[in-house]
Amino acid sequence: MWRSCLVSAFVLFDQVSAYQTLLASRSSSQRPTATGLAPQQWPALLQLDGSSHSNLHDGSAKATGHQQHGGTRSADTSKDAAAGPREASWFGAFDQAESTYTLEGEEADDPTREVEFGWDPGFVYPGKGGEPKALPKPWFHESQSAGPEDAWQSHYPSVSGGVAGNRGYHENPWRDTPEGWVQDYRSSGIDGRSNGPGKKKAVWFDSSVGNIDGFGRRSVPYPGSPRRALNWQGNGGPWVERAVNTTLKCKTVGCTASSSLTAFDAVKEEAQNCRLNVGVHATDYDDDWSREFILWTLNGFSVNSRCDPKARGCNPNASRLLYGCLSEYGVDHLLQGNGTIMLEGTNTKMVDECPYEGNLLSGVATVTCLVRNRPVETPVIKVKATVSEPEKPIPAINVSSPLQCSTPGCTATTLIHMDPGLAMLGGKCKMNVTLVQTDFDDALGVPEQVDFLFLEGSGNLSTNVKPGKNPCTAKMQGKPLKPDEQLYPLVANHDITEVVQNGNGALRISGKISDMVDECASQGRFLLDAFVAVICEPPASKATATKAAAKTPKEKKGAAKMAKAKLAKGKKAAAKAPKDKKVAAKVDKTKLAKGKKAPTKAPKDKKVAAKIAKGKKEAKKKD
Repeated sequence: MWRSCLVSAFVLFDQVSAYQTLLASRSSSQRPTATGLAPQQWPALLQLDGSSHSNLHDGSAKATGHQQHGGTRSADTSKDAAAGPREASWFGAFDQAESTYTLEGEEADDPTREVEFGWDPGFVYPGKGGEPKALPKPWFHESQSAGPEDAWQSHYPSVSGGVAGNRGYHENPWRDTPEGWVQDYRSSGIDGRSNGPGKKKAVWFDSSVGNIDGFGRRSVPYPGSPRRALNWQGNGGPWVERAVNTTLKCKTVGCTASSSLTAFDAVKEEAQNCRLNVGVHATDYDDDWSREFILWTLNGFSVNSRCDPKARGCNPNASRLLYGCLSEYGVDHLLQGNGTIMLEGTNTKMVDECPYEGNLLSGVATVTCLVRNRPVETPVIKVKATVSEPEKPIPAINVSSPLQCSTPGCTATTLIHMDPGLAMLGGKCKMNVTLVQTDFDDALGVPEQVDFLFLEGSGNLSTNVKPGKNPCTAKMQGKPLKPDEQLYPLVANHDITEVVQNGNGALRISGKISDMVDECASQGRFLLDAFVAVICEPPASKATATKAAAKTPKEKKGAAKMAKAKLAKGKKAAAKAPKDKKVAAKVDKTKLAKGKKAPTKAPKDKKVAAKIAKGKKEAKKKD
């Protein structure tokens, strides 16, 4: 028994170590919560961006942790043990004791929060004393508001006071990031309260109280929070929560259950903050003698490499509860295309008894979104302006960024900022992604590929791409690759105009390689080495419209003279027309009269001819 407990303890420590490694390796994490689930129900969530959240039943994350740290983690084990138990914030999620849950409070003390929206080193004026007349950056920030729906704290000027009886409660701290200002959650340890004896303040019992200023205003919701939807704009109307569910069933051993979910009509509606929950009924998932679990995929991507309910449903008298496999899993990026996702679950072959209503795999999937009608665009009346001189052509906008990472199976993310002006004026923006060949030869049949290239706001630009080359192998075989063969066009001239418009010029691109891409790194460092280039060109009709507008003043007088001349000729022709008609009528009458006389003369001519012929015959007879 003690050996079993010892093994479980080591597994738990390794899983936690891998989890910490993953937290430190990414600047923006998405951690699904498991509210209401028993510990044995915690799922192993494999994010579509390549990150992984582990549970006690997922050995893959454990392997990943050891691969990333090697012997370092083992060497630090004694230090971790000497340091004592970890604080709750070390594990992420909401760690504010028994305080009221808010999304802003999740991972409030996590150091990765500082770089979640990027890191800007800033700029310091090199001269002495800087610019004395320059205004501070907060002066230019107009913080968001929920209008009559809710009272949020304002940024500048900062309010330090409060109403009577509520003094000393200041607004939450503001922080500037490359993606905009955010207001941080004031966690339980910031206000300096102690756990000693004496009278306790309200924040001691609930840290959410410390996130309300002296005027009773709550902090501005964190980006991605459902409460942020209160700040709705446009004529699409307020956001409304909608839930859609479906069942997943299959009966045979090792079967796959699949179902599609349409959360909203992408043509008429828009959605945000979409979350997926999947629960299964217990059948043969006890794991007593074999590996009995479920593999889940979403739109073809693995989202839970091993869901193990650790429960058995053979007792006919027991209730068959739903055990969670996915909880509050964000699917906004998968629904943006058409509002529909395809979910598939596959049992291992060891799940072979205790079916639920005849199904060895039986579950329920639910998607919940904030939905509203798409804003109706008001038609813009274009007024042509008179231009005295031709304008200079508008230059195109070119931006680029590398997309690189260095470990097998790694995920790289890059953020590009650009001026969206040309896209707003009707221009076209196109993206090209060029990949440097590394270990993509796939010679032994193992997948050496680019798993996906994802553009936020658009979806996957490519999936499971196999460039098919390995420069190192080709060189050793005496057939080195040519310079053009060392590059692979991953994306060519992809239209991203709408993404540039919707994101105000902010583009987030992510790419992931498979685990088997493990050698021949580019530049000696990068197993994934790609170059992202975006070009926005002005509207094609801009130059033509400018030239036409410039010629108009000179041509107006000439066109008017020509029109007057044509009008005068038309009037003269119209005046002559009646006379010509009378003459033509007289000619017609004359011809008609001649035609009538001709038939009257015809009979006389015939008689004369007959007499002449008769006289000739009589003369011949006499002869």
